Amino acid sequence: MSAKKIIGDRQKLCQWQDLYHNFMAKEFPDLERGRAAKETGRQHIPTWMIKRSSTLEKEGQEIADLFGSINRFNAPKVKEEIETKLPEWFKKTQVLSAQIASSKIGIAHWQREAAEAKRTSREAWTQMAEMRDKYTELLAQLDHLRRYEKHMPEEMRKELASARRETMRMIYGDFER
Repeated sequence: MSAKKIIGDRQKLCQWQDLYHNFMAKEFPDLERGRAAKETGRQHIPTWMIKRSSTLEKEGQEIADLFGSINRFNAPKVKEEIETKLPEWFKKTQVLSAQIASSKIGIAHWQREAAEAKRTSREAWTQMAEMRDKYTELLAQLDHLRRYEKHMPEEMRKELASARRETMRMIYGDFER
């Protein structure tokens, strides 16, 4: 038995929610039905984005730990490990950065929506604040990840900058004419 067979698609789910609201509104007349996402233009932070950011944060911490563990006895081995992990990690952070920037998730949008939601529903205001906090946390994690770039050798930074430009071209297309 599948929940999708019972609930159906998105439209059917909205109908179920409307029926539930109508039933509950008889008992609780002050109960308000939330506004549809189509009406508000509300967007959610995708779960994969939050998970990818957390994974990159852990990988970045591992790399930072490697930098901190360098001593005269293990320097060549640790340097080789850093040179292996850092470029791949940096590419992943650049892709995530571009995905965050290119998605239609923006604090200004949420603030406008939250201001409207505050007038209509306290619960919607709370949800908007939570979404803003999650987005702000994602940006802070990304900023934290970028700090590791300062510890890289100059040659590696140049290679990563080139990789960053290539990633941006792949995502946004080549705008140079």
